[in-house]
Amino acid sequence: MSGLEEKSLLTDAREDAFILFSDLSELVHKCREVASKCTNEVSSRITENTFNKLDQYLEQVFNIRDILSRQHLKVVFFGRTSSGKSTLINALLGEKVLPSGIGHTTNCFIQIQGTSRNEASLLVPIGEQGCFTETNVSNLTDIANALSDQHIDEKSLVVLNWPRSRCRLLEDDVILVDSPGIDVTKTFDDWIEDNCADADIFVLVANSESTIMMREKNFFREVSEKISKPNIVIVENRWDCTDFEERNVVDLVKSQHVERCGQFLVKDLKTTTQDDLMNRLFFTSGKEILNARMKEKSGYIQRKQDRLFQDRVDDFDRFEKLMKDSLTHTSIHTKYGSHCRTGKVICFELAKIFENLAKSGFGLKKQCLQERQELLSSIDCTEAEMKNITDTLRGQIKEMLEQTIQRVSVVFHEEINNLNDLINDFNIQFYDDKVVKLIFVQEMERFLVHGLIMNMKRRIGKQISSYVVQSQEDMVLQISQQLPECKRSTFLETIPANNPFEISFFIESSSSIDFNFNSNFQFSYGVFFWAREYISTFRKMFLGPHDTNNGSLLTVQNCSTLTAVSKLTLLALASQNSMAGMLASSFLCRRIGLRLVGGTLLTHGILYFYEKINWSSGGQERAIKEKFVLHLQGKLRMLVYTITSTCCQQIQQELQFTLAVVCKLVEESVDKMKREFESTEQKLGCLTEDLDILEDLIYSAEDIGIRIEDFEDNYLCSRG
Repeated sequence: MSGLEEKSLLTDAREDAFILFSDLSELVHKCREVASKCTNEVSSRITENTFNKLDQYLEQVFNIRDILSRQHLKVVFFGRTSSGKSTLINALLGEKVLPSGIGHTTNCFIQIQGTSRNEASLLVPIGEQGCFTETNVSNLTDIANALSDQHIDEKSLVVLNWPRSRCRLLEDDVILVDSPGIDVTKTFDDWIEDNCADADIFVLVANSESTIMMREKNFFREVSEKISKPNIVIVENRWDCTDFEERNVVDLVKSQHVERCGQFLVKDLKTTTQDDLMNRLFFTSGKEILNARMKEKSGYIQRKQDRLFQDRVDDFDRFEKLMKDSLTHTSIHTKYGSHCRTGKVICFELAKIFENLAKSGFGLKKQCLQERQELLSSIDCTEAEMKNITDTLRGQIKEMLEQTIQRVSVVFHEEINNLNDLINDFNIQFYDDKVVKLIFVQEMERFLVHGLIMNMKRRIGKQISSYVVQSQEDMVLQISQQLPECKRSTFLETIPANNPFEISFFIESSSSIDFNFNSNFQFSYGVFFWAREYISTFRKMFLGPHDTNNGSLLTVQNCSTLTAVSKLTLLALASQNSMAGMLASSFLCRRIGLRLVGGTLLTHGILYFYEKINWSSGGQERAIKEKFVLHLQGKLRMLVYTITSTCCQQIQQELQFTLAVVCKLVEESVDKMKREFESTEQKLGCLTEDLDILEDLIYSAEDIGIRIEDFEDNYLCSRG
């Protein structure tokens, strides 16, 4: 391949790689945003470690993209203080250009880049604005030497423009960077990481009299985490110290270095294989090679050297050849190989992360769909069943009320008839006084009504109350069965605890107001008493309770004779004071004689005095009680409908209230299920949206991974 074709291929690779990693950086940035903005159901599956990985990938891709955006290859010579970095660069340049010596010599960063001019020049930074001033190269020793009083700031970068004709490594777009030794100060190490971490090739210059230390290893581990696995070449410098050692000792020390470098490159960093290890490990002496080449340029003919010297020369030639090959016809692989592997790993890890999230999301979506279906079924079933069971319960309440009416009516009638027994327990003192009689009647009414109410409660009050409470419990239980099992216990806990139902009987007869009682003594066997009774009976039979006017009497007289005779006959048979009785008495008097009449009158008088004495000693009280009980029983029988209606109204109100409360709680539970259904719908929509985004991210990661593989096939495999 010609130089023009190679440069064209390198340009195409640079453009394609930059586009690839720009797309990858956008993808990682989008992944980070999606991970932080996902719904709680999905984001809960994202651990802090995942966020840390995404942040690390984002930093890596940004750094890789910045490296790929530059057009030159960057080679950094890295190592501890006084390991011979500057001397090794001087050996590659063939001249002693950079300051070198024992101890800490290089005080700043020196960037060597090619120029088309024949003379070298030095650019020294001015201020902090990134401006440079050109000066003579001879000033480099004073400017960059830590031992000089004129050295510049440690964080500064000095640019050495070196003629490409004097160094083949600089013929292409290559820069060499000499760095101060690490572990001098913490600030030095931070500047070294800032200026050296983005190198395309790292030349780790180690002092062969020591070994690779943890500081060097940690630096390259950080490079591997922040960018890509570093492309490392290890030079065991100052290997000329073995000239005065025995051969077997030298071999043992060399084997030790090979083993430790293999442990570092192959097992720790995994940047190469065991078979390729010796192609990246060199044992030489930069100072020795520099002196030899400077003598060769001055025309000095060297004598034949020993085998150890020749081995060091051969290793340096191998190192120089590797550098030339890596920076020329294999520069595409050098610059892009490690980054492509890192890009594929990132794509694979992104796809894996979001595939796991998508898997969890699909599980959540399936669960949400199941929950939505269960809620929908529960809502429809509960509403339909609630309508049916409400109608059933109302029918049961109606049936219960009918039974209650019948039972209360029977018991009420029985208790009305039992007032004759109840009056015997009324023991208030009675006096024949108008005011006392009024109070006596009022208290008697209150006593009888209270006793009646207590007997009603005793006989059916508790029964009705327990029946109502049982009906309430059955009502709550039946309705709760219509709810899903998961909602049932919560529903039962929300039922308010009612006070036990107790039936109340309200009786207002006002019997004491319209009760009339003649407190005068009346002889029950007297003629006048009989006459009044007959007259009262006559009025009820002929005139009725309300018709006492003369018009009604005239009407009665015009009735048929047969009807009048029939009624008179009945009256004669019913009355003890009828005319027939008087005629019979007169006839008997004539027959029997005056002795019988006298005996009758004597008996009549004895009965009169007996009733009179009995009336004065409690008969009046008994009479008023009997009369009032009859009067109260009549009034109470008129209140049967009112009493039963009041009881039914209380029961209906209690059961209807319980039914309303329970139905309201069920409605609230259904409303809660509807809100849960809406929340599930919303959650399902968010999950679907998130899953679509995750699938797009997975597809994009896989697509970029495939594009990176195509890039490797097009640019790297053919150049490997």
